[in-house]
Amino acid sequence: MGLDSVYLWVLPMFHAGGWTYPWAITFAVSTQITLRNVSYPLIWNHLCNSSVTHYCGAPTVQVHRTPEL
Repeated sequence: MGLDSVYLWVLPMFHAGGWTYPWAITFAVSTQITLRNVSYPLIWNHLCNSSVTHYCGAPTVQVHRTPEL
């Protein structure tokens, strides 16, 4: 994690990370993008356009098919 890191949250911050990543990202002065719910168009928009370097999502989120690019 560093100044150029961009973390995309899809899981709640308190979930599997145990508050480790929210604090680490904050102390590294990294950018955090949080989503209120699982929205595949928003996820793909950020992955393609927001310079995301780190991503946090449940395995069930990953099973959705990728869009036609």
